[in-house]
Amino acid sequence: MTAYSRYLIIIVMVLLTVFNGFNTNLLIAQQPILIHFPVETGFVGESIPIEAHFEQSTIQVIYARLYYRVQGSQAFQHVDMQEQADGYAAEIPAREVKEPAMEYFVAAVLRTEEMVTSPAHNPYYNPYEITILKRQHEPAVAKPEVTPEKVPEAAPPKKQMRIIPTSQISFMILNPDPNSTIEADDAFIVISTLIEKGDIDKSSIRLTFDGKDVTPQIVVTDYMMTYVPENISAGRHRVNVQANDTTGTELKPLQWSFWVNREGEFTQAPKKSIPIDGRFFTDIKNENVSDSTRTTLTTGLDFNGEYKSIQYRGHMFITSREDQEYQPRNRFLLDVGTSRIGVRLGDMYPRFNDLILWGKRVRGINAYLKFGFFNLEYVHGETNRAIQGKPYALLVNITGDTVKNAFGQPLWLHPTTGDTVQSTDGIYRYGTYKQNLMGVRPSFGSGDRFQLGLNYIKVKDDLNSIQYGINPKDNIVVGPDIYIALCDKQIELDAGMALSLITNDISEGVVTKAEIDSSFDTDIPFDPTDYEKYIIINTSTTPIDPMKKTSLAYNVNFKWRVSNNTFRIRYKSIGSEYLSLGNTFLRKDIAGFSFSDRIQVYRNQVYVTLGLDNFVDGINEKDDGNPATEPIDLMMFNVGISYFPRNKMLPRINLNIKDHNRDNGLSTGAEANPVQNKTQDISLQIGYDFRLYEMDHTVNFSLIGSDRIDEFNPATANINNNNKLFSLQTRYIIPLTTTFTFARNQSSTGQGIANEYTFDYTLVSFHASYFLLNRKLKLTGGLNNTSAVGSRPSVVIDPVTSNPVFVNDEYTNFKRLAFEAGTSYQISQNQYVILDTRFIQFDDQVTRSYNDSIIRLRYEYKY
Repeated sequence: MTAYSRYLIIIVMVLLTVFNGFNTNLLIAQQPILIHFPVETGFVGESIPIEAHFEQSTIQVIYARLYYRVQGSQAFQHVDMQEQADGYAAEIPAREVKEPAMEYFVAAVLRTEEMVTSPAHNPYYNPYEITILKRQHEPAVAKPEVTPEKVPEAAPPKKQMRIIPTSQISFMILNPDPNSTIEADDAFIVISTLIEKGDIDKSSIRLTFDGKDVTPQIVVTDYMMTYVPENISAGRHRVNVQANDTTGTELKPLQWSFWVNREGEFTQAPKKSIPIDGRFFTDIKNENVSDSTRTTLTTGLDFNGEYKSIQYRGHMFITSREDQEYQPRNRFLLDVGTSRIGVRLGDMYPRFNDLILWGKRVRGINAYLKFGFFNLEYVHGETNRAIQGKPYALLVNITGDTVKNAFGQPLWLHPTTGDTVQSTDGIYRYGTYKQNLMGVRPSFGSGDRFQLGLNYIKVKDDLNSIQYGINPKDNIVVGPDIYIALCDKQIELDAGMALSLITNDISEGVVTKAEIDSSFDTDIPFDPTDYEKYIIINTSTTPIDPMKKTSLAYNVNFKWRVSNNTFRIRYKSIGSEYLSLGNTFLRKDIAGFSFSDRIQVYRNQVYVTLGLDNFVDGINEKDDGNPATEPIDLMMFNVGISYFPRNKMLPRINLNIKDHNRDNGLSTGAEANPVQNKTQDISLQIGYDFRLYEMDHTVNFSLIGSDRIDEFNPATANINNNNKLFSLQTRYIIPLTTTFTFARNQSSTGQGIANEYTFDYTLVSFHASYFLLNRKLKLTGGLNNTSAVGSRPSVVIDPVTSNPVFVNDEYTNFKRLAFEAGTSYQISQNQYVILDTRFIQFDDQVTRSYNDSIIRLRYEYKY
């Protein structure tokens, strides 16, 4: 082989590698990787914590968000993840956690304007799934000194009893009375249920005392529940009770507080002119990351209360990382109202229905009237604040003339680096227009058994809010929805419909009917100039002809509870041009149905879930007359089995299998876009509680695997991912708790020696916490050891044969050792101070090594 031939082969192989490898997989391999180990199981009405982090601490994140939805819902909601000492954390709110499953993914936007997600591939269409169960509890054995028969003697007079309704069921607080002051010997909790036997699912009852779950210690009878705290301290104590009725409907939580007086510490609870509970915190965090230092100050305030029939709550979050170059990080909210009328001011996330307005952040006002037979909700405010764009500066010579290149084009100066650049428009970065939203929803019916709603929103960019912008939009969406419940909510039907109209560039202004008729093959029955104050219509408006129904969306959901089954059937159709700026995460150009059945057997200890989805993706292509483009048939089947035994000697088991198939019926012949791929996901989680050597232990093991096979493009589109997780938590006789965790993630993308990218991540950690000073002082510490190796193919010359060969080139190879220590001290009944420290040694053999430190000091006051 001649030298010329060798060089030619090398060039060809390198080009093939570049063009074959330049795909999503290569981009993922080069960009930062978001590490997250999926959560597999949750419980109805209990929040689900989600954590994620970047191994490279030098990465600068604009924001990280947790997106979630109940399985089968149309759209995702999101909450901002809060930055922690190591990574980011958020919770799926307890009120949102419902059967049969939750779906979620994590997304982070970096200062480089990249978006990184977990799952890394197609998270919106292939999110993580959490199986949701009902928590089961066996009633604890009653303590001899307090029994239900003795309760009436200790109960306060009837005039002091306070009845708190929860849906169609009521609780009566028998002892202690809300906001009362009692002696320590009288501190036992007694709650009566004013219902017929069987309306409350006793196994769903959950009681927390001062934030600690004490459900296993309560005594539950047909009409009463009791709990006796041990070694109760003087001061204020909080009680929270949650339960479901026998239909599985979550009831409104019951919450109240009381005070304990002992040994003359105080004689009465402090009186409040306005009843209010809440929390205030402030913290400072200092980070020394990769030779740079950043200090962040954060302050927050939450409060809620009730005065007569008026309820009020508020929220404030202020951070020194607020930056006018980005959307707001600070948050404010004031919510005041009764069951009939109310107003919210600040940052809110209103919901009309999931086709039109669903969880979009609005900074403004949200008011409501609720009279049952007639209701009205109104929202108005800002969804995006104006962020100015940045132009380049013209490069001029000493005489003031513009400097041009050889082609006569002007040269520019970069606004940050000062380098000379070429640009066709002179803009370094386009800005974001201020965007306003206005919505109104009148409805008829209380929503308990029936409600008919009419929805209208208008979202428009403020054309004058910035100087350098692109494609300002104007959008209106309108449509009805209906909810019907029959047979004591055993049968439920809800449906919605919406029609959208959006102009993608209002900077062109409105056009006349004649201009529309001449530009498009259509004849609209009105003149757009007559409706300019409602929406600007021009050649960028879609659809020009609403009669073609491409901007129509509708869905129908049917649920039927019978025996131990819960059937759900859903149908939806969302047109290819449908778009609501009140819910930009809605998947469009799709139609089809889904079916699921949740079966409870063996005394509600075994849950079997069956699901089938059948959708057509790309309905606009069905009749476009082009044989090379066909809609994709999406078929997904899943089966899940969960075993949650009442017998604590048996393990908890959760197994899920899911198959996805995508096929548009085309082949690799003359057709342009053949699609045929299959993905199989399997997850297994086993948990077991046991007692050994007078210590309580909890073992959890998770195995999650995903395998995607693409028939037409295996070299770049095949994906294989495996997660393994093992943890052991031990609670000792002394106030010590330790947790050992081992986790490993192995993934590969592509197929064949020239296209396969791999990533292998391993975590080994040990954490411990210990209480001192009658549990007022808590000490924590831990050690994390992580390592990762990522490789991609490259071409080298064999020194013996002089032939080009493929080898694995490591794009990352790091080891990370992190030591963390912290303490929290309860200064008084309501005051806490917390100190967290973390020291990190990062050793990257591909790039460079460095040491990091993170210190956070936090003060918290509960009132």
